Amino acid sequence: TPGTSSLTAGDSVAYELSGVDEFDNPVTVTADDVDWTVPEGAAVTDGTVTFTKAEDATVAVTLSSDSSVTAYAHVTVAAGDIASLTLTPDSSSVTAGDSVDYAVNGFDAYDNPITVTADDVDWTVPDGTTIINGTVTFPTAGAATVTVTLVGDASVMARAHINVTAMDTGNTDTVADDSAGEGGLPATGGSAGLLIPAALLITAGVVVVGVRRLPTATRSTARR
Repeated sequence: TPGTSSLTAGDSVAYELSGVDEFDNPVTVTADDVDWTVPEGAAVTDGTVTFTKAEDATVAVTLSSDSSVTAYAHVTVAAGDIASLTLTPDSSSVTAGDSVDYAVNGFDAYDNPITVTADDVDWTVPDGTTIINGTVTFPTAGAATVTVTLVGDASVMARAHINVTAMDTGNTDTVADDSAGEGGLPATGGSAGLLIPAALLITAGVVVVGVRRLPTATRSTARR
């Protein structure tokens, strides 16, 4: 006894042993008279069993001198308080503007999983980022860290590291200036009869100017 128990991981139950003979006469039974079978992770000392794994389990005692004589006790073990957190993915690489969906998991002191809700943790994200239901959007390139901290116990936290690369803008095409003339030189122009530069050539530090004369009107002289 007790035949059934409900407790939290890390708790113990002190079992009492009693026996009867074939005529139901009580017989004293000690811890040394029986062999104990306890759940994985549990420990037994002088009839006291400590449970660490969250589960529905069974404790069995078998008479050492007769393995056909056995008694059972049933126990329901619940997870304890949150003792640690994990944040997944714990590292990632994205492009600026992309988002990462994070999952937060909790565990008790014996690594039993515990469901973590949004109200259980506080989020710390880089400046400029947004977070909605665990989804974080990163607009700025660079190395960043996301942190979740257990509400009420800042010593319980988890971090994820992320590398945000700048968005690839692609190649920039060069557009030629439509005002350029043949050979890429500025188009020439001017009034009739003017001498204007048609080309420039720099050779050994000397500027050579090519000159083109525009046609002028021909003046006729009357014979006398």
